[in-house]
Amino acid sequence: MINVAANYGGVVWTSLLSIAVVPFYLRLLGAEAYGLVGFFTALQATLNMLDLGLSTATCREVAARMALPASEREIGPLVRTIESIYWGVGLLLGVVIAVSSSFWATHWFNCKELSHETAALATAVFGMTLVLRWPVALYRGVLRGLERHLSYNLVLVIAATVRAIGAIFVLFFVSRTVVAFLVWQLITTFIEISLMTLFAWRGLMAAGVAEERRFDFSELRKIWRFVAGVSAVTVLGIALIQSDRLVISKLLPLEQLGYYTVAVTLASAMGRITGPIITAVFPRLTSMYSAQDKGELASIYFRATTAIVYAVVPVATVLAFFAGDFLLLWTKSQAVVDHAAQPLSLLVLGYMFNTMAHLASTIQFAAGRIRFLLLFNLSALLIYASSLCLVVPNWGIAGAAALWLVLNIIIYLVLPTVAWRGYFKDFRFNSIYAPSLKIIVLGGLLIGGARGVAASSNAGPVLSVVYAGIAVTLYFMLGYLRYKTEFNRLFCSFLNRPS
Repeated sequence: MINVAANYGGVVWTSLLSIAVVPFYLRLLGAEAYGLVGFFTALQATLNMLDLGLSTATCREVAARMALPASEREIGPLVRTIESIYWGVGLLLGVVIAVSSSFWATHWFNCKELSHETAALATAVFGMTLVLRWPVALYRGVLRGLERHLSYNLVLVIAATVRAIGAIFVLFFVSRTVVAFLVWQLITTFIEISLMTLFAWRGLMAAGVAEERRFDFSELRKIWRFVAGVSAVTVLGIALIQSDRLVISKLLPLEQLGYYTVAVTLASAMGRITGPIITAVFPRLTSMYSAQDKGELASIYFRATTAIVYAVVPVATVLAFFAGDFLLLWTKSQAVVDHAAQPLSLLVLGYMFNTMAHLASTIQFAAGRIRFLLLFNLSALLIYASSLCLVVPNWGIAGAAALWLVLNIIIYLVLPTVAWRGYFKDFRFNSIYAPSLKIIVLGGLLIGGARGVAASSNAGPVLSVVYAGIAVTLYFMLGYLRYKTEFNRLFCSFLNRPS
């Protein structure tokens, strides 16, 4: 329970913090400079595909070998070997980005207010930050494999808080420039990686598995199959999620990317809401599939899906119907409302469908069947990226958001259907979609009605949010009365799972 609480605490704090500081960054940096920051964030997430599944493999191998006394002595060499690879790749990426900073500034970014020299310097600083940021995933995998979730989330919260709050002070009292902002990110990343390294190796030493720390390439041969499968799906998934911002950064002014980044920051928060549920369900799905207990497998899947939909629908519908009101209260900028409200409404619905389909892809991993996910993600990426190149020049960031919504509606229709055909043929097909659609209709009617009341009474942003809050409260009351038994059984299964 401590680990679960630590994970929720880390997710909630960092999510709220990342949302809370955006208005300050936007106001102090300006839309164009913030768009540059958004591009670097998307680029870093895209480059994470070069992780090649090593962090996930490290977590799995540390946990598995800790359970086998004969394999404990292999953990130190394994971590040292992967650690060397991480630092080498990070250094290579950082040097490449820093050396090519002039290219990015003159041939990629559409700057109007920022000079090419400033953009080039900012890119070089980002390259240095990437060198330090890259190995964080490794140490996260080590700490999770050791089940030291509290240590990991403690470092996460400290680093995120110092990074976010400190950046505001730097922009207020030192320099209101994107370079100063990124230099502070570099400093805090150094603090974060130092703490991560310390906590990870101390954890290994405390467990008595860090006596040997030699580089041993043979350790990689033992895990390459798992790494290859995870990395392929990860590469395509990250590329799919980040491709819209990369295309926008090339085809539109950076100012438009800044507005789009504001919308994405809010819309993508839904994944953090349900992430802990996915994390808790995954091992149980794996064990039920291995035991071929199809009845319990289906029970957990359907209940968890219902819980996920129940959690994300009110957030998505409120942001979709009240996008302008929330953006105005959040950023205090009418310009942000004018540019980002429509993209936010579309993006948030797209992320809603994406989140609702997440468990259907998770069960593929639990069963060890990833071929379909590979082919599906590859096809989706090719079609989506090419469509963005056609849509963005003509319809701007609203067109990109609409395309994201269409893509995720397709994902929502395909992945649960595949899950039903592969694992739940003994159950009625409409049991896959019926509960989710009922919850969506309930949320749409209640929160859409609140939007209608607010519009008819010419309510301002504050009163509109109050109407939305009343509708959400009613939604949770009615939903809990309907699904109380299912939720209680699901959460009891989490609490009673073996450690």
